[in-house]
Amino acid sequence: MEDEEDYIVSGDEIILLKPPRKIRTLCKCKKCSFVIPEIVPSHFTEEDVGYCCRWCRLSHGNRHGNHCEKKRKFNKKKHRTYNINNNTLFH
Repeated sequence: MEDEEDYIVSGDEIILLKPPRKIRTLCKCKKCSFVIPEIVPSHFTEEDVGYCCRWCRLSHGNRHGNHCEKKRKFNKKKHRTYNINNNTLFH
């Protein structure tokens, strides 16, 4: 049976709780916004540890290899912005 911390029973419903998010570490490269892989790939050398991929280390963040996970620490959501002063819909 599951632990009591995994769910909450309230009346006639069971509320499942999400597992806590793992904290991901950013790549050592200052230009890069990706995170390092959770499991170090077998092709990584000692110099590559701490970087998202080997190409990032070699190109100083300008390029990324095919093995790069290309995952960001935070997903950026795109929001629409409107210029109220120049738009006739807001007058």
